[in-house]
Amino acid sequence: MKVFEEIVQIQHRGIDLTQFAKQLIMYLDAHLFEDIDFSLALSEALSEIMSKIRYYPYPVVMYKIVLHAFMKGEDMKKSPAKITTASTKQLVTKDTKEKTEEYTRDEKVEQIEKQQGSESTERSTDTNLWEEFLAKAAEDSFGIMLKKYCTLDDSNPNTLIITTINKMAEISLKKDENLQKMAGYFSALGHHQPIEIVFKKKEDFLKEGLL
Repeated sequence: MKVFEEIVQIQHRGIDLTQFAKQLIMYLDAHLFEDIDFSLALSEALSEIMSKIRYYPYPVVMYKIVLHAFMKGEDMKKSPAKITTASTKQLVTKDTKEKTEEYTRDEKVEQIEKQQGSESTERSTDTNLWEEFLAKAAEDSFGIMLKKYCTLDDSNPNTLIITTINKMAEISLKKDENLQKMAGYFSALGHHQPIEIVFKKKEDFLKEGLL
């Protein structure tokens, strides 16, 4: 497959495949709203690669295992051509030494979620405010992420804490233009506190919900 050929070529160029996964996540973030579902799904697959690759003797094979499963998934009904020569060539010319935060993905969380019967990201006690806020943000490009991956934590009355279980959502929501939009929506609902975006691992988030 073309994707696998590109990964092999990248390794032959001497590029660290862990750093490449980080760069690809950054590339997806820059083009997030071109296809938000694809970008978020692929970022999760890359996060899985990053969490396992250091323990695997053959990094290229780890890419093949995860990306093959990703492309067979129901979310990949579109052509995998998005991960093509053009995008990878742009990425390999970047500084692969740039440090970014490690992302992790624990497969056990999926089992916990199934037992809970949902993503369990709607446990905020201030349900009405959150639902009204989501309604206002629904037409924005980040509205999908808010609804799917975020919740409002009302533990601090002086701060509007939005907790997310998706790293790409955290990066996007922390952008100045998005923070300004969200502040405007909360202000229209009578809440003028500062906004804080907090990322939590799915497993930690769900454990807190069970306490």
